[in-house]
Amino acid sequence: MAYKSAIKRKLLAIAVAIYVTGFLVGVGMKLLYPDSAKIIEDQLSTITSQFEGIDSAARVYSKILLHNLSVCAIMTFAGIVFAVAPVFILFVNGLPLGIVLTGSEKPIWIFLTAVLPHGIFELSATMLAGALGILLGLDAFQLVRYWMRGEGEASTRILISDLRKVLKAFLIVLVLLAVAAAVETFLFFFYGSS
Repeated sequence: MAYKSAIKRKLLAIAVAIYVTGFLVGVGMKLLYPDSAKIIEDQLSTITSQFEGIDSAARVYSKILLHNLSVCAIMTFAGIVFAVAPVFILFVNGLPLGIVLTGSEKPIWIFLTAVLPHGIFELSATMLAGALGILLGLDAFQLVRYWMRGEGEASTRILISDLRKVLKAFLIVLVLLAVAAAVETFLFFFYGSS
């Protein structure tokens, strides 16, 4: 049991490390290559402009939840393809945060009050989804390796067992994203009205 929880902690640590690497690359990009960072900032403003003119909290909530849920679902379940999706998505999600935080002209506490309340839940869900996708990717590597040696039955059972665990754990991701979307919706209208 301690062995399995150590593996889970390592997978979460790997997910966090990939995200932080993306964040640090974003900081470096903003400082060293501001023109490239501007392209990403323009893409972010395009994404946020999708919410302009929406006055229904339910519509904002559903858009946020569906977007985040689809990203986490892809990261988790496409992770079975050798963990490519979770690694890429975690890195790419860290990148704009580093760019925005480095380029913000507002005091850091304003940025943190806008991001931290929902970010705690959203980032927790993202890291968990990434760790689950990495787990499935590692299982896929193991499966291919053992099948090539003619010993794939045991690794197939491990993959199926882990897939069941991932499905159960994904419910936690769903709950965290639902809470994050509720908080983000509240903040959207709170900051939007001021």
